[in-house]
Amino acid sequence: MDLNQLDIFVNIVDNKSFTKTAKQLYITQPTVSAHVAALERELGVQLLVRTTKEVAPSEQGEVLYQYAKQILSLRNSAIRAVKERAGLMEGCIVIGASSIPSQYFLPEVMAAFSTKYSKISFQVQRMDSAEVLSQLLDWKIDIGVSGICFPDPKCVYTPLAADRLVVITPNTPEYRKIDGNFPVERLKQENFIVRERGSGTRQAAEKFLQENGIDPRSLNVVAEIADTESIKKSVSQGLGIAIISDRAAEDYCQFGKILTFDFSPPFPPRQLYLMHHKVRRASSAANAFYLFASEYFPK
Repeated sequence: MDLNQLDIFVNIVDNKSFTKTAKQLYITQPTVSAHVAALERELGVQLLVRTTKEVAPSEQGEVLYQYAKQILSLRNSAIRAVKERAGLMEGCIVIGASSIPSQYFLPEVMAAFSTKYSKISFQVQRMDSAEVLSQLLDWKIDIGVSGICFPDPKCVYTPLAADRLVVITPNTPEYRKIDGNFPVERLKQENFIVRERGSGTRQAAEKFLQENGIDPRSLNVVAEIADTESIKKSVSQGLGIAIISDRAAEDYCQFGKILTFDFSPPFPPRQLYLMHHKVRRASSAANAFYLFASEYFPK
C-alpha cells in the first residue's frame, strides 16, 4: 500500500466515479482500476461497490477511506511544515464560506492579504452555513466563514465582521413614498423573496421577525432563491421585496435599482465568523490568513 494508491482511492470515493477520478488526476481509467485492484488484493477485501450509476465504498472501504483521509492530510501537513521551516510561505488555502461572506467580505480581505503574501493562493467554495461546518469537521477545508455560530466542541469561532440586514424593495413611486423606516405591519401585504433553508441570512431574518411579532409563515413567499445577486435582480424587476445584507445591497442601491429600508426597531448587527478545526493542525499560510482576516474589519 502506498500513498498514491490511497490518494486514488479517496478520490474515487469522493467523486463516486472511476472516470471522473481518472480525468481529475490526469491518468487513464485502467490505471485507476489497477491501483484499486492492487489495494483490494493486498487487504483481501472488496473496497468499492460498483453499480450502473456510481461507485460507493463497502463497509471495509469506508473504514479505509476515513483512515486514508487522515494519512493524506498528515502527508500534506508534513510537506507544509518542511517548507515553512525553510521559510517558504506558500501554498493554497481552501476556504468554505456561506454566501454573504464569500461574495461581499472575503474578496476584499484576500486582495489585501495577497499584497503581503504573493505566493499564497486561495480556493473558495461557496456553500450554506451548515455545510461549512460539515466540511470543516471532515477536514475538507482549512478555514470556514459563516453567519451562524454552531455549538460544536471541535470548532473554534473568531469574529470576522459585523453585518446588518435591511429590507430591499423595487425603486418605484410606491416605495419611494415610504418616509423613514419600513412599516413592519406592511410585510404581510407584500410579495416576499427569501433565501434557501440553511442560509444564515434567512435564519437571522426569521428570528428578528418572530421577536417583533411577525410569523415568517404568514408572509406571502413568491420565491426561494439561493443566490443574493439573483434576489437583488428579482427585486429590482418587481417580483417582490426581500431581506438581505446591507453590504450586499450597496451596489444596486447606489445605481438606483433598488431602495433599502430599516425596520423600527432596526435589525441588530449580526456577527460573521471565521472558523477553524480545534484539533487539526493548519498550515502556516492558513494560520496567517486567519489572523489577518480576524483583524481586518473594524469590530
